[in-house]
Amino acid sequence: HPSVGAAYLASPPLVVAGALAGTLDIDFESQALGHGKNGKAVFLKDIWPSSKEVDIHIAKFVRPAMFQDVYASVASGQAGSNSWKNLKAPAGATFEWDASSTYIMKPPFLQGFEEG
Repeated sequence: HPSVGAAYLASPPLVVAGALAGTLDIDFESQALGHGKNGKAVFLKDIWPSSKEVDIHIAKFVRPAMFQDVYASVASGQAGSNSWKNLKAPAGATFEWDASSTYIMKPPFLQGFEEG
């Protein structure tokens, strides 16, 4: 939105961490997200799962069939509506910003970083 000073894309766990903290204007390494029932500060590192924990849950719950059924038609080119299949897209290596767009706008903090 044009009135937003900055926009962020974040992984779902970081979105949750920001929600717990009540802000994204936080140093997740040195500032607490909040405090536990015992009054002790809770940091992102305290709630972030280890790689081993993630691997255990992936092995336990994620199955190939979950993706095979959904994405089988993607590789064959059969996925999506005709509108989606016929959508014209630029072939350049970088996104072509439309200066008149009010939907997708170049972030102001990237001004001046263009090549050339």
